[in-house]
Amino acid sequence: MEIKESVQLLRKLSEAWGPSSYEQGVKRVILDEVKKIKLEVLHDHLGSLILKKPMQNSQKYRIQVLAHMDEIALMINKINRDGTLNFLPLGGWLTTAMGAQEWTIITAQGPVLAVSGIKPPHTTPLEERDKSLKMSELFLDLGASTYEQVTKLGVRVGDLVLPSTKFQELSVENRVMGKALDNRSCCALLCDMILHEDFSNEVYYTFTTQEEVGARGAKTASYQVNPDIVIGVDVGDSDDYPGGKNSAGLGLGVQVVLYDAGTLPHQGLLQFVLDLAQKSQIPVQKAFISGGRTDTATAHLNKQGAMALNIAIPTRYMHSHTSIIDLNDYANAYKLLKLLLEALDQKTIEDLLNQ
Repeated sequence: MEIKESVQLLRKLSEAWGPSSYEQGVKRVILDEVKKIKLEVLHDHLGSLILKKPMQNSQKYRIQVLAHMDEIALMINKINRDGTLNFLPLGGWLTTAMGAQEWTIITAQGPVLAVSGIKPPHTTPLEERDKSLKMSELFLDLGASTYEQVTKLGVRVGDLVLPSTKFQELSVENRVMGKALDNRSCCALLCDMILHEDFSNEVYYTFTTQEEVGARGAKTASYQVNPDIVIGVDVGDSDDYPGGKNSAGLGLGVQVVLYDAGTLPHQGLLQFVLDLAQKSQIPVQKAFISGGRTDTATAHLNKQGAMALNIAIPTRYMHSHTSIIDLNDYANAYKLLKLLLEALDQKTIEDLLNQ
């Protein structure tokens, strides 16, 4: 794996349009990236993409590795007479991250730019300046002044809206920023794994839909695969900033998640991964996701259940217009996942299942 090639893939995936239920653009980037590899291609009816390298001898146990394609977004729910737009959030936004930002409205006639309008300080009373806005107080402004101007541009109720953000390499070495790194960074990681690695077990690389609105694609995709082991690959919070807890940091290693609101990892599998990382000198940060859940929470409850584990790439400023990751953490997440998939042979899996 060449990290420079990964950066170019990260750029394409970050800048692709992919709000929940509208992930087709992301799927096209993925399929184009892996088109030279012979793959079995499966889909569920929600649009998730499942890729598997053909094997001569089918293995007894199935491993499903999941990364979601969708990003947080908005949906237009009203066009006002003055030309402003109201919206609903798709995914977990904080209003503090939404004011005075640039947005792209996806219309049938093409993209339309907008800004989330706010009052200037000159007209905001002093007692209101430090207050957070309510979601219902936010609106989008295209520069229009009438309902007719808006509809003439092709904007309709139900249109989806995304942050208007370009992917960039930062001046600090190995740091990049862009929109939707939750979870396009891990979509890129799975593509790199498909392109560069071969394993002796049944690995189903799964790119899911609608994670940000309830991990819906993970449920249907897990029914397609019926896995024995589920490995979620997502981003985790890097809170090494003023006011953060400093429980995790960029460049300090891949995160192994000990808890999220929907998943407790299989304890045998968790210890197996931590031991692998220690033996291979891969830096690891232990993480907790107390305020949310991942695809793994849904996928590991399929049918008879599956051993489950989450690994994550630490990320600053998740669920905002722009996030930052460190490419060293990306590389360490890749190394750990590769080692794990190599090590999970049939005997190891049986030993873990029988604990």
